[in-house]
Amino acid sequence: EHSDHLAVGAPTNFWDGFMLKWVAWMRENIPEIAVSTSTALTDQLTQRLIEGTLDLAVMYRPNQPAGFTVEHLFDEEFVLVTNARAPVRRDASDYVFIDWGPDFQQDHAAAYPEMTNTGLNLDIGSAGVTYMLRNNASGYFPMRMVKTHIARGRLRQTKRARKFVYPVYMIYPEARDETAYEPILDSLRRTASRLG
Repeated sequence: EHSDHLAVGAPTNFWDGFMLKWVAWMRENIPEIAVSTSTALTDQLTQRLIEGTLDLAVMYRPNQPAGFTVEHLFDEEFVLVTNARAPVRRDASDYVFIDWGPDFQQDHAAAYPEMTNTGLNLDIGSAGVTYMLRNNASGYFPMRMVKTHIARGRLRQTKRARKFVYPVYMIYPEARDETAYEPILDSLRRTASRLG
């Protein structure tokens, strides 16, 4: 039933509010291509690209494996948000550390060494937004995940807190069928451009 197959991978936090929108576009506009998706860390995604079990990956700060094109899609801004009404004091009592991967762990530890042993660590990415909305807490999230909640007053951005910015890239083979790949890559670029 399908003329081709595309295997796509990305870390968990890219799927909510970004990659799933793109997959929906693919299914509606290029239904003859079957799409399989997977989630993994950057190193695992890179290895799968090299092995040939992935055709396309989206990730932060990739290494550039030989034979692949690395293309910048957008910059992801992580901001500190809270649902508390009063100004936030960054202490471990209500702070939730959301694990956004090794780069974020390292940068966060350097910026907030006093916050390395918080009472709650979550590695569930975007599902942490649900926790934030239901509990008196603060934590870092990509702006694209929380901007609607900020606009509706359900979360508040802590203005003076440090922001972390990570470039997001897509990686795909240099040797590829241009005719088949270009509509796919263009659609991912368009989806990324609408995130701002």
